Amino acid sequence: MKEMKTQVSVWGSRFTMILISLGLFVPLLPAVSHPLLNPFQNRTGSHRGFLLEPQAGFFLTSENFDSDSARIPIPNSTTNSRFLFDLNASIGLTDDLFVFGRISAHSVRVSVLDQASQSSFGLADQLVGAAYRAFSSDSGIALNFQAEVSLPAYSNNDAKNSGKPYLGDGTIDVTGGAFLEFPLNSSREVYLEGGAGFSYRSKGFSANVPYSFKLKRDPAVKGFVFEGGMTGQISLKTDIATDDLAAQNILNQDRIAGSGGSNLVNALNPSFIQITGKAGFKNRYGQIIYLGAAAPVIGTNAAAGFTLFLGAALDFGPNPESKIQEDQNPGSPSRVSPIQVRSRPPTVSKKMGFTSYDLQAKIVNTNDQLYLVRIDKGSMEGVDQGQYFDIFSESAPVARAKVTQVKDEEAILSVIEYFQERSIEIGSSARRLVR
Repeated sequence: MKEMKTQVSVWGSRFTMILISLGLFVPLLPAVSHPLLNPFQNRTGSHRGFLLEPQAGFFLTSENFDSDSARIPIPNSTTNSRFLFDLNASIGLTDDLFVFGRISAHSVRVSVLDQASQSSFGLADQLVGAAYRAFSSDSGIALNFQAEVSLPAYSNNDAKNSGKPYLGDGTIDVTGGAFLEFPLNSSREVYLEGGAGFSYRSKGFSANVPYSFKLKRDPAVKGFVFEGGMTGQISLKTDIATDDLAAQNILNQDRIAGSGGSNLVNALNPSFIQITGKAGFKNRYGQIIYLGAAAPVIGTNAAAGFTLFLGAALDFGPNPESKIQEDQNPGSPSRVSPIQVRSRPPTVSKKMGFTSYDLQAKIVNTNDQLYLVRIDKGSMEGVDQGQYFDIFSESAPVARAKVTQVKDEEAILSVIEYFQERSIEIGSSARRLVR
């Protein structure tokens, strides 16, 4: 009965967050799919199962970066404003393989001096893709590969005929690339993430190189989360209008019709660097709500402006720590951070390495599926994240494990190596290694 009550409370909390999110986002409805607003981002994670991420926001611009990277007003004092809504979803098929998608809609308003404002609303560019964690070391360094396709769910010809603003460029974009994660502390909660790719665009638009470089913090248990850094793209200048004045004139006329002259639509070889950041809080069930902002600081043939956004990350997959928590601690934190536990089968080795120990603890719970154990010693006895323990059954060494989470009187260890091909039993001893 206690287990059922605990699970109901977890799902009740998640369902409540969904209702809150929908209540916040539905009145705002909308989002645009554009590199400034939907940059190339790492889609791997710690979730094995379903992750839902609704995000809403607002974008405003009245300036362009011209071909000389100067910031200039859009002709005729034109202003573009957009209410944004994205519903991202990702499924972890394994610990390392993910498929993802995004449903986007947006509401656009173009205001031109001494003219009536024009607006449009509808589905924008939709996204599907897959990501694979190809390498992950014990120290937390990881290499991820990713491929995605952006598909327009609108027709610019229909918008042009009706005199409404365009919802996007109307291109099919195919992007592939890689991301590298590098932890900066022993707990691996703070880490650097960098990535780049190659993006092909249809209709003769220029191919480009999207990139991202961020500093992130994702706590193992509840706490504040943040990320900050830059995103951007480098045009490869393969646009069919690059050296064709007649084609450029057509492109300019189409841009005026679709966005009042803003480089947010149909820009010629756009490049930019954008500063972006967000901060939020992770609750004890691992769900996150956050606020963020972004603004391009330099560009060529790109839109200037700023973006404000609000979002949530709702993980409905298996909860690693909740599997190992006992019912007497229903209020304890319940999630392991993305780069702390990969749930990868440990190696089997006959090498002991360290042989001196300075602390002995007892195994009080285990999870063979996730290769996690819990011991009855914590920070009050000097246990700290990153320490190593050898696990013994009677006098025989069974495995080696690393501390990933610590409380006052207990700690969670991730098994990294087996000395025998056998399971770890409750009651076994764990001895801390002396280096």
